[in-house]
Amino acid sequence: MSINPLLEKCMSMLPILKHFCTHGLCIWICDTHHFIGKVQGENSPGDSFDVGDPILEGGTAKKAIQERRPVFFELPEEIYGYAANVTAIPLFDPDDSSQVIGVMGLSKSRALQEKVYKTAQVLVEFSDGITAASEDVAQGAEEVLIQSRDIKEKSETVQIGTANIQELLGQTKKLAENIKLLGINVMIEAARAGEHGRGLGVVAKEISNLSADVGLLSKDIDKVLADNRETVEKMSQASFRSIDATERQAAASQELSASIREIMTLSNDLFDIAKQL
Repeated sequence: MSINPLLEKCMSMLPILKHFCTHGLCIWICDTHHFIGKVQGENSPGDSFDVGDPILEGGTAKKAIQERRPVFFELPEEIYGYAANVTAIPLFDPDDSSQVIGVMGLSKSRALQEKVYKTAQVLVEFSDGITAASEDVAQGAEEVLIQSRDIKEKSETVQIGTANIQELLGQTKKLAENIKLLGINVMIEAARAGEHGRGLGVVAKEISNLSADVGLLSKDIDKVLADNRETVEKMSQASFRSIDATERQAAASQELSASIREIMTLSNDLFDIAKQL
């Protein structure tokens, strides 16, 4: 069976066109019924058919012949075994421009494109997850910071109160000393009064006992205040450390958010690249 000279000329160009067939690409030629030539790169849609195979009804080549115009199809994986983009250009008889004699086509696998799409999609989903987690961390850090500052303020208030109590305790100690001196003076006067000062001596003894009790109470209060002061100081130091750690955490959250934005930008770039593949 003779081949139209135009088809023969196109066939003669295939060895040259083969150099353009990189990974996933196939250039093919068919007449109105069968594939008559092809060149291809690795893992291309050309793996699914051979020269001599009939063109498919409803396929891109058949559509170009029927519509007498270039057509473009995005074919699902079921056709070639690869999801593919196919462009088909009808070839017309030089002696009769109304007669379609065949089709020249380019089939390009979308495997790499879809891989990039999937990678970009995974990055987007991953970024969304990190964004949500980062927002939770930032919110938690803010709440901890507020609570830490509140604890710090309360600690300072307690420290002021402790200092005031310490001052009052100093006054109490002075009062106890004065009562003690008073008791001693009363005892001296009772001794001078002899039998008549016996009742006064009992009062002096009670005053001395009262002074001793106040002294013991002062020591107990002093110990409680010392323990309280130590606890408050530790609490204050802990709040300072908490505030410092929370501020660092907030700064880290901001850096994480910036990194997420960069990932989102890269994901969008991948989507754009995939569209061009």
